[in-house]
Amino acid sequence: MGQTHSLFTKIEIDAPRTYTANDYRQLLDFEHHKNWHATYVFKCLDPKLKPIDLKPGDKLDMEIRGYTFMGYPYPFRFQPTIRENIPELLEWNGGPRMIFNGTHRFIFSYSRENPGGTTFIQSEEFTGLLAFLVGQNWEFGRQSLGHFQALSQDLKTAAEQQANRLGAGVS
Repeated sequence: MGQTHSLFTKIEIDAPRTYTANDYRQLLDFEHHKNWHATYVFKCLDPKLKPIDLKPGDKLDMEIRGYTFMGYPYPFRFQPTIRENIPELLEWNGGPRMIFNGTHRFIFSYSRENPGGTTFIQSEEFTGLLAFLVGQNWEFGRQSLGHFQALSQDLKTAAEQQANRLGAGVS
Protein backbone atom coordinates (compact mmCIF):
# COMPACT_ATOMS: atom_id res chain seq x y z
CA MET A 1 0.00 0.00 0.00
CA GLY A 2 2.94 2.35 -0.28
CA GLN A 3 5.37 3.79 2.16
CA THR A 4 5.36 6.01 5.20
CA HIS A 5 7.53 9.12 5.41
CA SER A 6 7.67 11.74 8.14
CA LEU A 7 8.75 15.36 8.44
CA PHE A 8 9.64 16.89 11.80
CA THR A 9 10.77 20.27 13.10
CA LYS A 10 11.28 21.44 16.65
CA ILE A 11 11.98 24.95 17.88
CA GLU A 12 12.31 26.53 21.30
CA ILE A 13 10.15 29.59 22.00
CA ASP A 14 11.48 31.95 24.67
CA ALA A 15 8.09 32.60 26.20
CA PRO A 16 6.68 31.08 29.40
CA ARG A 17 4.49 27.99 29.18
CA THR A 18 1.63 30.08 30.54
CA TYR A 19 1.82 31.97 27.24
CA THR A 20 1.63 28.79 25.16
CA ALA A 21 -2.10 29.33 24.91
CA ASN A 22 -1.28 32.68 23.31
CA ASP A 23 1.10 31.00 20.84
CA TYR A 24 -1.67 28.53 20.00
CA ARG A 25 -4.16 31.36 19.52
CA GLN A 26 -1.65 33.18 17.33
CA LEU A 27 -1.32 30.05 15.18
CA LEU A 28 -5.13 29.88 14.98
CA ASP A 29 -5.54 33.57 14.14
CA PHE A 30 -5.77 32.73 10.44
CA GLU A 31 -6.93 36.21 9.48
CA HIS A 32 -3.70 37.80 10.75
CA HIS A 33 -1.15 35.19 9.57
CA LYS A 34 -0.17 37.51 6.74
CA ASN A 35 1.28 39.86 9.38
CA TRP A 36 3.93 37.33 10.39
CA HIS A 37 3.96 34.46 7.84
CA ALA A 38 3.43 34.19 4.07
CA THR A 39 3.72 30.50 3.11
CA TYR A 40 0.75 28.80 4.79
CA VAL A 41 -2.71 30.27 4.17
CA PHE A 42 -5.31 28.75 6.51
CA LYS A 43 -9.08 29.30 6.30
CA CYS A 44 -12.06 27.56 7.86
CA LEU A 45 -14.05 25.86 5.12
CA ASP A 46 -17.21 26.92 6.96
CA PRO A 47 -16.96 30.74 7.14
CA LYS A 48 -19.26 30.78 10.20
CA LEU A 49 -16.64 28.94 12.27
CA LYS A 50 -13.84 30.64 14.17
CA PRO A 51 -10.52 28.74 14.07
CA ILE A 52 -10.36 28.52 17.88
CA ASP A 53 -13.74 26.70 17.80
CA LEU A 54 -12.80 24.06 15.21
CA LYS A 55 -13.60 20.56 16.40
CA PRO A 56 -12.90 17.08 15.07
CA GLY A 57 -14.63 16.63 11.73
CA ASP A 58 -14.49 20.32 10.73
CA LYS A 59 -12.54 21.16 7.58
CA LEU A 60 -9.89 23.69 6.65
CA ASP A 61 -9.17 25.22 3.26
CA MET A 62 -5.37 25.23 3.02
CA GLU A 63 -2.97 26.75 0.55
CA ILE A 64 0.78 26.33 0.85
CA ARG A 65 2.66 28.85 -1.24
CA GLY A 66 6.27 28.65 -2.27
CA TYR A 67 6.37 25.23 -3.93
CA THR A 68 7.95 25.08 -7.35
CA PHE A 69 7.65 22.42 -10.02
CA MET A 70 10.20 22.49 -12.83
CA GLY A 71 11.05 26.05 -11.85
CA TYR A 72 7.47 27.35 -11.87
CA PRO A 73 5.45 28.42 -8.81
CA TYR A 74 3.00 25.73 -7.76
CA PRO A 75 0.61 26.55 -4.89
CA PHE A 76 -0.51 23.39 -3.11
CA ARG A 77 -4.21 23.38 -2.09
CA PHE A 78 -6.16 20.86 -0.05
CA GLN A 79 -8.97 20.57 2.49
CA PRO A 80 -7.87 18.61 5.56
CA THR A 81 -10.16 17.45 8.35
CA ILE A 82 -9.51 18.54 11.95
CA ARG A 83 -8.74 15.63 14.29
CA GLU A 84 -7.85 17.62 17.43
CA ASN A 85 -7.90 21.28 18.44
CA ILE A 86 -6.75 21.95 22.00
CA PRO A 87 -4.14 24.44 23.32
CA GLU A 88 -1.43 21.76 23.32
CA LEU A 89 -2.23 20.26 19.91
CA LEU A 90 -3.72 21.15 16.55
CA GLU A 91 -3.95 18.10 14.30
CA TRP A 92 -5.49 17.51 10.90
CA ASN A 93 -5.57 14.77 8.30
CA GLY A 94 -6.06 15.07 4.58
CA GLY A 95 -5.49 13.73 1.12
CA PRO A 96 -6.64 10.74 -0.90
CA ARG A 97 -5.94 7.90 1.54
CA MET A 98 -4.37 5.28 -0.73
CA ILE A 99 -2.48 7.82 -2.87
CA PHE A 100 -1.03 10.57 -0.62
CA ASN A 101 -2.41 11.20 2.85
CA GLY A 102 -0.92 13.24 5.66
CA THR A 103 -1.53 13.70 9.38
CA HIS A 104 -0.11 17.08 10.44
CA ARG A 105 0.50 18.08 14.07
CA PHE A 106 1.38 21.34 15.80
CA ILE A 107 2.41 20.54 19.39
CA PHE A 108 3.09 23.05 22.20
CA SER A 109 4.77 21.74 25.37
CA TYR A 110 6.89 22.78 28.35
CA SER A 111 10.51 23.18 27.29
CA ARG A 112 13.05 20.77 28.78
CA GLU A 113 15.91 22.65 27.10
CA ASN A 114 14.90 26.17 28.11
CA PRO A 115 13.27 26.14 31.57
CA GLY A 116 10.22 28.35 31.58
CA GLY A 117 10.00 28.34 27.78
CA THR A 118 7.90 26.46 25.26
CA THR A 119 8.83 23.76 22.76
CA PHE A 120 6.95 23.92 19.44
CA ILE A 121 6.97 20.76 17.33
CA GLN A 122 5.56 20.51 13.85
CA SER A 123 5.34 17.07 12.30
CA GLU A 124 3.55 15.22 9.55
CA GLU A 125 3.33 11.56 8.71
CA PHE A 126 2.60 10.77 5.07
CA THR A 127 1.22 7.48 3.80
CA GLY A 128 0.11 6.13 0.44
CA LEU A 129 1.58 5.27 -2.92
CA LEU A 130 3.17 8.71 -3.40
CA ALA A 131 4.42 9.20 0.18
CA PHE A 132 7.99 8.68 -1.05
CA LEU A 133 7.83 12.18 -2.59
CA VAL A 134 8.44 13.71 0.86
CA GLY A 135 11.61 11.68 1.31
CA GLN A 136 14.96 13.48 1.66
CA ASN A 137 15.96 12.69 -1.93
CA TRP A 138 12.94 14.39 -3.50
CA GLU A 139 12.49 18.10 -4.11
CA PHE A 140 8.91 18.07 -2.75
CA GLY A 141 10.21 16.69 0.56
CA ARG A 142 12.99 19.27 0.78
CA GLN A 143 10.56 22.10 -0.03
CA SER A 144 8.03 20.80 2.52
CA LEU A 145 10.65 20.65 5.27
CA GLY A 146 11.72 24.20 4.39
CA HIS A 147 8.10 25.36 4.72
CA PHE A 148 7.83 23.66 8.14
CA GLN A 149 11.02 25.37 9.30
CA ALA A 150 9.86 28.77 8.01
CA LEU A 151 6.48 28.56 9.78
CA SER A 152 8.15 27.40 13.01
CA GLN A 153 10.68 30.24 12.93
CA ASP A 154 8.02 32.83 12.06
CA LEU A 155 5.77 31.64 14.92
CA LYS A 156 8.74 31.72 17.33
CA THR A 157 9.58 35.29 16.31
CA ALA A 158 5.97 36.49 16.56
CA ALA A 159 5.38 34.74 19.91
CA GLU A 160 8.61 36.07 21.45
CA GLN A 161 7.85 39.60 20.28
CA GLN A 162 4.39 39.35 21.83
CA ALA A 163 5.78 37.96 25.11
CA ASN A 164 8.39 40.74 25.25
CA ARG A 165 5.71 43.39 24.68
CA LEU A 166 3.81 41.88 27.61
CA GLY A 167 6.98 41.71 29.72
CA ALA A 168 6.81 37.92 29.86
CA GLY A 169 9.92 36.79 27.96
CA VAL A 170 12.12 34.02 29.37
CA SER A 171 15.44 35.32 30.73
